[in-house]
Amino acid sequence: MATISLIFTLLGLTTAAAGVLTLFEILSPFITADLALSSMLSTTLFWWAISVILILAGIAFGVYPSITNHKAKND
Repeated sequence: MATISLIFTLLGLTTAAAGVLTLFEILSPFITADLALSSMLSTTLFWWAISVILILAGIAFGVYPSITNHKAKND
């Protein structure tokens, strides 16, 4: 579980970095948008949303073993 937690967290941090690089126009945006929202901002929000999901998954997989061990010790 610790390995899966580490993988999800690192992928989340990588996608957050991709969002920052897109925001500073180092990476090109790949989502086309209308005039109300620029394609750069849409792509950045996409990267950050994926980043939040992956980091939360990493936290969940990191916390899960400690909860199961705690329940086993109390039984």
